[in-house]
Amino acid sequence: MVIAVDKYIELSNLAVAAAVDPGRWQHFLDEMGQALGTRVFTQLIGYDGLTKAAPLTSSSGYDPDILHLYETHFADKNPYAANFAKCAIGDTIAAHELCPPDVLRKTEFYSELLLPHDDICAGGGAMLAAEQHRMFLVGGNMREKDRET
Repeated sequence: MVIAVDKYIELSNLAVAAAVDPGRWQHFLDEMGQALGTRVFTQLIGYDGLTKAAPLTSSSGYDPDILHLYETHFADKNPYAANFAKCAIGDTIAAHELCPPDVLRKTEFYSELLLPHDDICAGGGAMLAAEQHRMFLVGGNMREKDRET
């Protein structure tokens, strides 16, 4: 799927506005989740390399019960997080590059969080900011069956 130029400009403007006013990240994530024409679950996520925890800052599209489960049980067990450091600021990376599907599908993270949301193991993200032990990424998950489109 290709994002139309006007939608790309709108998303770019929303991202810049959110960078200036953090209260606008939610609106950006909501709009980004609709940009591809298929359901995309979006998130702004932090990662602390010392604790290995990846708490969500904001998200869109996820069931509130799943978000609670993530925060209480999986924030330090996110199999994607182990490879967040592979992303330089501004770079994008596909979900399968962060955690190969054959590895991901063997995890409790997959079976309890991603699979119940219609197998949302496809997607990717981009690094927004990185320090020695902390980083922030924006990303999204989509259904595996939508990945090729």
